[in-house]
Amino acid sequence: AGVERLERREVLSTLGTFAGHGIGALVSRLPIPNGSYETVSTLKGSSRSVGAFTGRVVTDFDVDQYHVIGGRAVFTDSVGDTLTATVSGAYQKPKHGLTHVSGTLTLTVVSGTGALANATGHGRLFISQNVENEKLKFTVTGSGF
Repeated sequence: AGVERLERREVLSTLGTFAGHGIGALVSRLPIPNGSYETVSTLKGSSRSVGAFTGRVVTDFDVDQYHVIGGRAVFTDSVGDTLTATVSGAYQKPKHGLTHVSGTLTLTVVSGTGALANATGHGRLFISQNVENEKLKFTVTGSGF
């Protein structure tokens, strides 16, 4: 019997910084009790530190419909380890004739699983969404993970 070789990968909790990018789509937009709405978006991306990852971002908008007053982002790496963060921030004010809307969300890591169980830190999620087909492109950065 031999010794099985382990996969080589860096772990966010010891990495210190993170940068990734990818694509996604708006999955749903539902009304919430404050008179505004909540959106759910899916993400698919990659980074040098963890490779391929997927994500799900839930954002609760204020009644002005561009400030994000709460929500949660969950990122899952290729082996199933997750990183969960709260989100807040804003999208640009909607203007007539725009084809894309951009937003910047602040991420605060609240938990992780597996190799990411001890992750902490902050980051930013930059999103550019096509207003006609609701597809999006994103960049995510973070430190202190």
